[in-house]
Amino acid sequence: MGEPGPTGRQSGAATPPSQEYVRHRHVPRLVEPFLPYLLQRWADGCRNGRQVTREIEQLGYRGKGSAVRWMMALE
Repeated sequence: MGEPGPTGRQSGAATPPSQEYVRHRHVPRLVEPFLPYLLQRWADGCRNGRQVTREIEQLGYRGKGSAVRWMMALE
């Protein structure tokens, strides 16, 4: 048997990811204007995406509730 070919993996001990790494996420276009409100509601302790969706709909949001719930799940 020969040597295994390159697999894209490094050999040896795994290096932990840097603590300074920040994962940037895509914010849905229709949610973006309401992001400060979402962050404030999260800071207030609200974790109910459906409730927050109803609240921002009263402020003019016309997107899907799933986009709001997705954003809240990432916080």
